Amino acid sequence: MMLIAAYLAFSGTPLSAQEAIDGWLDTLNPDGFGWNSTDGWTKESGIWKAGERAVAKHATAIGSCKAFIKLKARAPQATLSLGKINSAGREIALATWDGKTNPWLPDFADSSPGFIILKGSLVDVEDARLLPITNVKLIGGGDLSGWKIYPGKSSKFSVTPEKWIHVEDGPGDLQSEFQAADFVARITLRTNGKHLNSGLFFRAIPGEFTQAYEAQIRNQFTPGESRDYKI
Repeated sequence: MMLIAAYLAFSGTPLSAQEAIDGWLDTLNPDGFGWNSTDGWTKESGIWKAGERAVAKHATAIGSCKAFIKLKARAPQATLSLGKINSAGREIALATWDGKTNPWLPDFADSSPGFIILKGSLVDVEDARLLPITNVKLIGGGDLSGWKIYPGKSSKFSVTPEKWIHVEDGPGDLQSEFQAADFVARITLRTNGKHLNSGLFFRAIPGEFTQAYEAQIRNQFTPGESRDYKI
């Protein structure tokens, strides 16, 4: 058996369970994962510190969104601004911090897709989150609307009172009617048995059984065994 809750969206202080469900995305991490460059920024105890001139460019494009940023100036002349690089490669300024407001809550409701740029000078950023306004929630309506069950297989699919998709037996295949180009997925799930073998499939061929890239879900670690994979 397996339970799944899923939401599509954009990856400091950890998100609460409800914030994750709402679609908020952490953008800061100690090693700069997700950012193509973090020139002039240093990371210390989960805080990003800007030098005299710091520029970070994110690797994931995002469209209309809201932001939540906790920060602190280290000098009177401290600055912070957000921008995007659009599909034509041009940098577009979006918002500039007023030097006082904390947390800073810029809103880019009418923003076209682009790669986020974070520019700062002599400022500490403790937390930076994005909430995509155009996120799509695939589960939560109380039934299997928007999903197709591949026929002739053993799995039984249902929806719990908490609006999770519940899966028993197998094999089986539940396919979303929703299709996307580039996307970021956020998925919450749990397995309810020992060594269950499931998976989440991406770029699936519609109407075909598990023909896709797979993110394996298997709650099992076997001591002393290993396996090499060629990529």
